[in-house]
Amino acid sequence: MEPNQTPKELKLTHFIQKFVGTQTCPTGLVHYVDSQGQLHELHSSQLPKKNGMIRIVAISDTHERHDLLDLPSGDVLLHCGDALMFNTGFSPQVSTYKLRSFNKWLSTTPHKERIFIGGNHNAILETLGKAKVQQILTNCHYLANEHHTLKCGLPLFGTPASVANTPQSPNKAFQYDMTVIDTMFKHNVRPTIDILMTHGPVSSLPPAQRFIEEFGTPLAFCGHIHEQHGVQTFHRTICANASTMAAIDQKFSPSNPPVVLDVARTRGHSIGSHL
Repeated sequence: MEPNQTPKELKLTHFIQKFVGTQTCPTGLVHYVDSQGQLHELHSSQLPKKNGMIRIVAISDTHERHDLLDLPSGDVLLHCGDALMFNTGFSPQVSTYKLRSFNKWLSTTPHKERIFIGGNHNAILETLGKAKVQQILTNCHYLANEHHTLKCGLPLFGTPASVANTPQSPNKAFQYDMTVIDTMFKHNVRPTIDILMTHGPVSSLPPAQRFIEEFGTPLAFCGHIHEQHGVQTFHRTICANASTMAAIDQKFSPSNPPVVLDVARTRGHSIGSHL
């Protein structure tokens, strides 16, 4: 049962409903990344055959509009944070209810494995802690500055770290001091990972930049900065910003397509397909 909201929470809920729109991308549209790191706008029916490769579907910054998404099937779904919106304004009870709704939606996605990290809008994840969050999010692996090996054998590391977009933002979950992030990448992240998941883009996290430059991590996924949705190559690492939200008519709407890549099981080989 949905918990009762205070007048202040009801006012914020009303604001979110107005501020976060419902305009989505056309059904079946995806952003497919080929082996050269080039992005192609395709319909899911046009996706290349996998030929034994692992299909990764990446999204981020769904901000409570996840149930509107049309996702292609795949082996792995990566969600790079910010499932909730303005989470600091709600009680733990209301926020936990929202997490349970998100978890229910995850069970409906057409993927064999699902990985989720937090973001700066997800203060409830910090409040509850890793163990309690994982008890709620039973339909995914929740990573909080942790390693995980996918069922296909690919190792990844997921961190909710990001830096503030504006000093005025009240959404500051997981926005660590840069020295903390630097220590993490120097001492805790294994050089052999194939996939790096961060909430903030690598371009905004110098310790992550230095890490992938030194160790040649093949893939990096992020979100956080909605207007940077797309793909860029940094020191031969394919960096995909999979933010789902886009600015439309002075508000957000979940109109960016999911990002899709096909990767081999062997580190650094055959990332994506040629089109």
